[in-house]
Amino acid sequence: MTPSQQAKEAGLKNLLQVQQLTGQSAQTLTNWHRDKPELFKIVLLGCVSSLESENLKRLRVAINQFCRASEWAADGWKQQPHIRELFCIDSESIKN
Repeated sequence: MTPSQQAKEAGLKNLLQVQQLTGQSAQTLTNWHRDKPELFKIVLLGCVSSLESENLKRLRVAINQFCRASEWAADGWKQQPHIRELFCIDSESIKN
């Protein structure tokens, strides 16, 4: 399996995305894939984790924006602390 195929299998777009996330050249990543396959796998896992973390941050921002815009949010979210905690919604986002 090529480095790009392995990146795709891990859930990334391609090897270019790995380059962009790590700052490493395609040659370095290819060398790691060939010479240090465990390191390459860890790098891919780190890239996937980084993207998931960024997506989660975006989701939290969107939820917070929704809460600020929603009239229900002023009372409803305050009455649902378990949902607030689940989405890490900060209390400042639900104030009028």
